[in-house]
Amino acid sequence: MSRSRLSVADVLHRGVVLSLVGVCIWGIGTGILVHRDTLRMGRGLPIDVVPEKVRIDIYCVAWILTNALFHQQKVQEANEQRWAEAAQAVLRGRGPKAG
Repeated sequence: MSRSRLSVADVLHRGVVLSLVGVCIWGIGTGILVHRDTLRMGRGLPIDVVPEKVRIDIYCVAWILTNALFHQQKVQEANEQRWAEAAQAVLRGRGPKAG
C-alpha cells in the first residue's frame, strides 16, 4: 500500500476548507446560544417593566412603517400600471394596419 504525497496546493486547500467548516460550525453554535439567551432573558421580563411611553412609541413607529410600506406599494403598482399601458400602446402601434 503506497501513500502518495500531497501537493502544497492540496494541503492549503484542505486547510482552508476545514477552517471554513469550523467557522461555520462556530457561527451556528454562537447563533443558537445567543438566541437561547435572548429567549431566556425575555421570559423573565414582565410587560409591565416596559414603560408605557416606550410601548406607545413602538406602536407609533410600527404604524408609520406600515403606512410607508403601503404607500410605497401603491406607488409601485401605479408605476407598473403606467409601464404596462405604455407597452400596450407601443404594441398597438406596431400591429397590422387595417385598410
